[in-house]
Amino acid sequence: MTTNEKVVDKLNSLIQINEDRKEGYQKAWEQSEDLSLKTLFDQFSKQSARNIVDLGMAVESYGGIPAERTSISGDAYRAWMDIKDALTTNQRKTVLASCERGEDAAVGTYNDVLKDSQDLDNNLIGVITMQSRDIEKAHDQIKALRDSA
Repeated sequence: MTTNEKVVDKLNSLIQINEDRKEGYQKAWEQSEDLSLKTLFDQFSKQSARNIVDLGMAVESYGGIPAERTSISGDAYRAWMDIKDALTTNQRKTVLASCERGEDAAVGTYNDVLKDSQDLDNNLIGVITMQSRDIEKAHDQIKALRDSA
């Protein structure tokens, strides 16, 4: 596998986790009746949409094709889909716990890519690090809300 193919694979794994995250928060937004949570879910869904655009441009610059789907078979997707079940119970803490599991998966994916970053150029590492920090902040915000629920 060439260096470019390795970079494209890493970037596409980040695109997929952001697709999972975006879809999870969209589902949570659609089904939630809590206006403060709806605002937060919308914000995080849009954050992932921006990440996807930036990562997609990077994939193309390496000669690859950006991933277009969620990781249907992955643990991350299942974590996000747990949100739907949590929302049917209409319990704020349960919804936030499901969101936190999804955020855990996103943080883990970013950490994995950054740990194995020898094929990435410094500019790309900077973009990924910035996105990772934003997702970690989102995770911490969700966790704090869950803890206070």
